Amino acid sequence: MIIIKNNLIRHELPFEYVITGHAGYAETGSDIVCSAVSCLHYSFIKWLSERGIQFSCSDDGSILAVSVDDEHARSCFEMVIAGFEGISGVYGDNVKIVYT
Repeated sequence: MIIIKNNLIRHELPFEYVITGHAGYAETGSDIVCSAVSCLHYSFIKWLSERGIQFSCSDDGSILAVSVDDEHARSCFEMVIAGFEGISGVYGDNVKIVYT
């Protein structure tokens, strides 16, 4: 199962999430649930980079994480979390959202 821990409910900087696990929906490399989560994560990184917004991220093969200490990223961060929530809503056996 993919676990996505985030601090959206705090409404304070920095905005952060940490993604761990594997969805287990299909074999590694063919898992549409993992692909959807990864796509949102990397789209957020690209969006931040293109706007020159400073952030830190980790991608060690088993953990994806991002931390943004810039109010200008709030609406996009909320959109990414909403996307994760949407995936979890359809694939609840494979993705869990945890608010910290």
